[in-house]
Order: sequence, then structure tokens, then C-alpha cells
Amino acid sequence: MVQPGNLDDMVNTINTQADFVAFVKALAQDLQENPLDWENDSLERYFEAMATWSQDMNGYFKNINQPLPKDINWKIMGQILLAAKTYE
Repeated sequence: MVQPGNLDDMVNTINTQADFVAFVKALAQDLQENPLDWENDSLERYFEAMATWSQDMNGYFKNINQPLPKDINWKIMGQILLAAKTYE
């Protein structure tokens, strides 16, 4: 069971591929166990929120007084999303 707050802790400690995989699995588990905590509980709403947050992320980092990360690999993020469409 994913404990409340653990997702926030987990995302801040992602440094490896294994960390990322564990985080994605924890997100899926959290959705199953706590669906009422999810504003975007359908795939369509989740993708829309992902796109909107990505577009507005400069403001998020400004609000938390942190610089916008410069090492984001947008292509691999896109490849992960696209591959999950058909990967078994």
C-alpha cells in the first residue's frame, strides 16, 4: 500500500531507471487504492493535465523558488509515453 505523502517523497528521490519504474508502479497502485484522491482519474484527463502542467511548469518552479531544470530529456519522455501505447 502506498502511504500518503510517499509519492512526494519518491518523486524527489528519482535518480535511476529503477527509481523511475518503482515510482510509476507506485502511481498505479495509488490510483487503485485511493481513486478519490485523484482529480484526473481517467487516462484522457491525466494526459490533459500532464500537457497543461508541462506547459505551465515554469510557473510551478518559480512558485517554489527553484530554477527550471535544464537537463530534461523531452524526447525520452515522449518515447516512454508512445511506447506504452502498444508495449505488452
